[in-house]
Amino acid sequence: MHKSIQLILGLVGFWVPAPALLFQANAMPPSAPAVPANKLGLELRTTLGFIPAQLERSRFPFEGRRNIFGKDDRIPMNSSKYPWSAIGRIEAFKDKQMLGTCTGTLIGKRLVVTNAHCIVNEVTKKITSNKIRFRPNLINGEAPAEALASRVVLGTNDPRGDRGNDWAFLILDRPLGETYGWMKFVVDDFADLASFKDEIILVGYSSDFPKEKPSETAGVHKGCSIRGFGSQLGTIAHDCDMMAGASGGPMFKLLPDGSAAILALNAAERVSPEGKKVPKFSRETANIGVYAATWAGKAEELLKTQR
Repeated sequence: MHKSIQLILGLVGFWVPAPALLFQANAMPPSAPAVPANKLGLELRTTLGFIPAQLERSRFPFEGRRNIFGKDDRIPMNSSKYPWSAIGRIEAFKDKQMLGTCTGTLIGKRLVVTNAHCIVNEVTKKITSNKIRFRPNLINGEAPAEALASRVVLGTNDPRGDRGNDWAFLILDRPLGETYGWMKFVVDDFADLASFKDEIILVGYSSDFPKEKPSETAGVHKGCSIRGFGSQLGTIAHDCDMMAGASGGPMFKLLPDGSAAILALNAAERVSPEGKKVPKFSRETANIGVYAATWAGKAEELLKTQR
């Protein structure tokens, strides 16, 4: 008998249980000319990222659940070099108690991008009343710095009903990007998905990874793919391994110059009643992302205020 497919969204946000809890530098222009095809794989414009002079660059996240397709390909991110330094954990907390986590990425000296469902209270449809903190490059539960969100900008206050706009920005009270760098993001729409086959990297603080201390170190899946566009405008389907807590995680490509360009944000998954660990990717059982062109315009607008 055919079993219905369920689309799950929002469970990877702040309503994901935190461990041991019961509930869930330099001013730069905002955009740049098209990146040559041999650099990115497509003629797409990106913003300019920033790599602090003191930071080394590395293509290797390991130096020293949502859907999992077949073998779990995630490895721990324990590099403090760029671009890994720009990715961190977003935490909602109240009275020093952490309520839940998501993943975010610096795309400006004070600007972090993540999912709207990480920020919105699903019941009230309003921004969570809890404090929101960003901790870059969190490894084994320790981060070199932290900042609070002084302002939040939402793509939607109804992420379940408007999945293509499931994005949000945190404006931080400290310019962490000046120290830890920030990543580029693709400004244009893209259509040639074959160009990204086996070249996507997803980083996320999943609730099931690492096994010993879940969500205290990010998991990295290198070499996954964008497999097609989603059923709603602004969404894509992908086969990168992830679980709850990896919402807002960047899906990016490393470029020859050592920088990184975000193509989409990990957001949700379509799963069957049989469970979230499936033998292989299919259109019926897929992970969902929000591609960068849907939020790039607002990001550029916000970046102009941070020069």
